[in-house]
Amino acid sequence: MTRLLVASPAPLSGKTAFIAGLALHLRRAGLKVGYFKPVAVPKKRADGQTLDTDPIFIRAALSLSESEGQLAPVGYQPVDWEDYVANPNQVVNLVREALGQVEAGKDVVLIEAAEDLPTGASLGLSAAEIAAGFNAAVILVLRYQGVASVDQAVFYGRHFGDRLKGVIFNAVPPERAEFVEQKLRPVLAGQGLPWLGWVPQARFMLALTVNEIAKILGGRIITAPEKADELVENLMMATVTPDASQNYFGRKPNKAVIAAADRPDIHLAALETPTRALILTGNWVPDPIVVARAEEDGVPIVLVPSGTLATIEALEAAYGLGKLTQAAKVNPFARLMAEHLDIDRLIQLARGS
Repeated sequence: MTRLLVASPAPLSGKTAFIAGLALHLRRAGLKVGYFKPVAVPKKRADGQTLDTDPIFIRAALSLSESEGQLAPVGYQPVDWEDYVANPNQVVNLVREALGQVEAGKDVVLIEAAEDLPTGASLGLSAAEIAAGFNAAVILVLRYQGVASVDQAVFYGRHFGDRLKGVIFNAVPPERAEFVEQKLRPVLAGQGLPWLGWVPQARFMLALTVNEIAKILGGRIITAPEKADELVENLMMATVTPDASQNYFGRKPNKAVIAAADRPDIHLAALETPTRALILTGNWVPDPIVVARAEEDGVPIVLVPSGTLATIEALEAAYGLGKLTQAAKVNPFARLMAEHLDIDRLIQLARGS
């Protein structure tokens, strides 16, 4: 049985997406795959709940039978930390027991480290301590930041020592791909770091579902609720005239159009092009003709209380900052991994070689 620890020096680097995609590839290779996050870090979400969504998402995406408590035994928040730090050995034993339950019958367990490398150190559960204490090989996932990514890889490569089995750069802009391959990769090789490849920046990974948009904006969906889990990759603000709007709205796919609720001409122009949602500001119910057309086309209308400018600002702040919570992203991301990462080497690592 093999343990692979996936770690990153900062939150939102892509660990959860990588684990979900890797699990698919390992299963296709015939391996029985488990998941474990020893130190979960709950965060307050837009809907008011405080939780770590990573174990919840992976459990659902991979159809795992273990409970969330088994997959993520330690919740790292101040109210619990005071109890944990009083007896850290007991906490480590709790993690060890839960890991034993998770890995039963598995060929490999993918262990997700906390949001950064130091978290959990006061309990003996930092990323390096987990790797050493639980005999796990390490894969380091870094969100691409240019030359700084090389510095991070070298520094943290020393941090993990011989346990580091691979470095991956995530979210590389297309225009920097040649620079990564021709300049950064040779530097890493010269430092003796094992290179597994890079994953390009993908617009769909930044997308939100219509449901998530409605929650962020405090809105309500009045048409086509069955389409509320579709991903919205682009946001477009309404233009002034309907004729200009139709040409404008046709420029971007998988979009939501933001408009004042009292502009049925603009709404109908948007519906003439492929549209994932209409976000109507001012909290007014739109013209019945618009409602009927949206229902017929299967386009959710989201009524929001804020004005147009405030709505745009709220969504721009939210895009790209969320954690992976949409199952629809897993297969496309796994395909990107297959195109750009050394999947054969990852399968070898999962098999313990």
